[in-house]
This record gives sequence, structure tokens and C-alpha cells, in this order.
Amino acid sequence: MKVLLLKDEKKIGKKGEIKEVSDGYARNSLFPRKIATPATEATVSQIKQEKQQEVVKDALQKKEIETIIEKIDNKSITIKRRSQGEKLFGSVDKEAIVESLKKEYNVNVTNSWVKINHPIKTVGQHDVTIEVDSGKKAKITICVEAVKQ
Repeated sequence: MKVLLLKDEKKIGKKGEIKEVSDGYARNSLFPRKIATPATEATVSQIKQEKQQEVVKDALQKKEIETIIEKIDNKSITIKRRSQGEKLFGSVDKEAIVESLKKEYNVNVTNSWVKINHPIKTVGQHDVTIEVDSGKKAKITICVEAVKQ
């Protein structure tokens, strides 16, 4: 019997795959646990359509990420914080960098893309890397300015 896997199952396959299994195994194990459904023409065409939509969505997402990286590469942003001399009260962390990028360049960057070892705690220029999961990178300069109390 051909079944369409709804979840990943060890020894059989991954979600969305169509596999040939014995009738008893399908009826007694896979169907009751909602791991698979019978592979009818309607379900097969639905899965193909969903895969095509997923491919298109991934391509659009990659294109959007590339435009974001190109837009912010080698740019600088200014963040103002209260300080005493060179030392900041508080720090500039990933959230502040993401917020500043959104304000200045109107781009949606997630916190996980910002690569800094530790929060910035001094006034001055600091280089930060924005790296996407796909390996694309952009370097930006953070200019931390002191604001008097």
C-alpha cells in the first residue's frame, strides 16, 4: 500500500514522502498514530503543490535576504547612550542594533543575524557582522555616541 507520510518516521522516511508499506503496517500502526494517510491522487497532487509553493517561498525569502545584506553592507549606524567618560551606563546589545537598523535603513533583521561576542560598553566605533544562516555576510560600523545627562 502506498502511504503519504505526515510526520518523519524512522526506518520509513520523512514528512511529505510517498512510501510503499505493507497493508497491515499501514492500517495497524501508521494510520492510528496519524503518521501517514493513504496516498490517493488528490493527496499526491496536494503535496506536489505545497512543495512548489515552498520552493517559491524559499526563493523569495533568499532574494529578500540578499537585498537586505546589500542594503546594509559597509554602512554605519549611530546609537546614542548615556555615559560617564568613555564607559556607557548600560550597553548596546543585539536588540539595540536591530532596532537602529530598522529605523535607519528600514530593514527587518533578526537578533540571531547580529554577531557580536559581548554587548558594547564603550563609546566609539565598533565593527559588527550581520550573518544570515545561508552564509551571506554584511559588515556594519556601530558609532556609539555619548549623551550627557
